[in-house]
Amino acid sequence: MAAPTTHVVIAEKVFDKFFNGKDIGKFVVGTSFPDIRYLGVIDREKTHFGKIRLSEIILSDSFEAGVKFHSLVDHAREKFVVERGLYDFFIESPYKTQAMKLFEDGVLANKFVNNEVVAGYFNSIYDEERNYGIEESQIKKWHEMLSKYFLSTNSNEAVRSFVGVTKLPIGVAEEIINVIDNICSVEKAREIVLDFYENFEKLVA
Repeated sequence: MAAPTTHVVIAEKVFDKFFNGKDIGKFVVGTSFPDIRYLGVIDREKTHFGKIRLSEIILSDSFEAGVKFHSLVDHAREKFVVERGLYDFFIESPYKTQAMKLFEDGVLANKFVNNEVVAGYFNSIYDEERNYGIEESQIKKWHEMLSKYFLSTNSNEAVRSFVGVTKLPIGVAEEIINVIDNICSVEKAREIVLDFYENFEKLVA
């Protein structure tokens, strides 16, 4: 599973090729929506799908296409990083998986077409989000966190922002930052993340 920035920059990368004609704002909000589960407001199986094909996703409306695209990215990313051995570069930690996802976001943060535009997409709450039965205050909380996260110029603050709205114990952010600090200078790890981004279309074709 990928973290917020990875989902959005890949969505931006392939949008014109695969989703031309859809509403990019709704698509981006949709592809960010499934992980609202981190707030403890919805079960994972209600927002995540098993194996899903790009050809199926294209048939959905803008928001739901984004929601489904989230799962496509998750599956492709997990398969890729396991095959390339990315996990092996990280020190052992109870939060190794979360640290790896947020490390990937740090590597890909400069791939935004325009992070301010992306943050602006989250100024609106869509009916499609309300239809999942989540309280609007929680959707607003998720949107505000994502906007702050995407606009952050400090990776450590981004980690704290993300962890701060989850159900993870206090102090986890610093543990994750420590794990990331131990990997940031490993060029091979960065290469794997960038290879996933650059080759995404081939991985899901």
